[in-house]
Amino acid sequence: MGERPRGPARRAAASTGRGVRRIFHADGADRSGLAPLSYVTIANFACDAILAVALANTLFFSAATAESRGNVALYLLVTVAPFALIAPVIGPALDRLRSGRRLTVSLTFTLRAVLAVILGLNFDTWLLYPLALGMLVLSKTFGVVKASITPHVLPPALDLVRTNSRLTVLGHVGGSVVAGAAAGAVAWIWDSPTALWLLAAVALVSAYVSMTIPAHAEASEDDESATLWSGHGGSVGRGLRAVLTRPLGRNVLANLWAVSLVRFMTGFLTLYLAFVAKAQEDASALEQAGLLAIAGAAGGLGTFAGNAVGARLPLGRPGRITS
Repeated sequence: MGERPRGPARRAAASTGRGVRRIFHADGADRSGLAPLSYVTIANFACDAILAVALANTLFFSAATAESRGNVALYLLVTVAPFALIAPVIGPALDRLRSGRRLTVSLTFTLRAVLAVILGLNFDTWLLYPLALGMLVLSKTFGVVKASITPHVLPPALDLVRTNSRLTVLGHVGGSVVAGAAAGAVAWIWDSPTALWLLAAVALVSAYVSMTIPAHAEASEDDESATLWSGHGGSVGRGLRAVLTRPLGRNVLANLWAVSLVRFMTGFLTLYLAFVAKAQEDASALEQAGLLAIAGAAGGLGTFAGNAVGARLPLGRPGRITS
């Protein structure tokens, strides 16, 4: 018997699936192992977006303007301040790993699923802040380990700059935009704690996908990063001091200052635009959220355009930039 004809909806779904698969498998990404890393990168963006939507509804939109200032200030004090102290330690410690990086990535998602469930069950208690801190630390951990895995799964047709640009674009489009919209819909139909169950489901699936990254993604014996951070057999502290005191070229310092200023302005404008939207007292909570959505969409488009253009700009002297 021949194959039964499929309806328009099934044909459209199949066509969409094939298109998405081509995007993730392009340039040999399926053979090099970049495809599963792309999946988990999108999932990491998705987890961050869902958490942001859930916390925004509790810390911001559910309170008056004065109360929102206090809630956001307390959130920043309890989460961002300790996180800024923890982050410099995470990188050197994780970069010493010569094996187990796939397992580490999987554990970051597994632990986020556990924390999301606990947070969903204790959403209106003091546990909100330490649990949010834990999820931020796990997100940072993923970023560090992902950066150390990426060079091992580069397709022959792509270099590291274009690969990172592809991962960032896919993460913003497939993770931040799609997952953020889904989380907003779930929070609007039900409530914010329900969005955290969506986060837990995404994290659990991603924990499994992380283990499908090929074994050659692990660090090799001649991987210089572990030696650099460990200070040639010394402590993490000595390795970190060696990196921080290592002479840097003018181009590297200029790049560091530029990245720092961009991050500062991003954080400032995010909070500024949030309170501008909140200050519109004549607007409903949905209209205020719509204003933020417009600003977020503009930021996402800018990020997408920047990465898309940057991936195609030839570097005249890459050695001077990286040395």
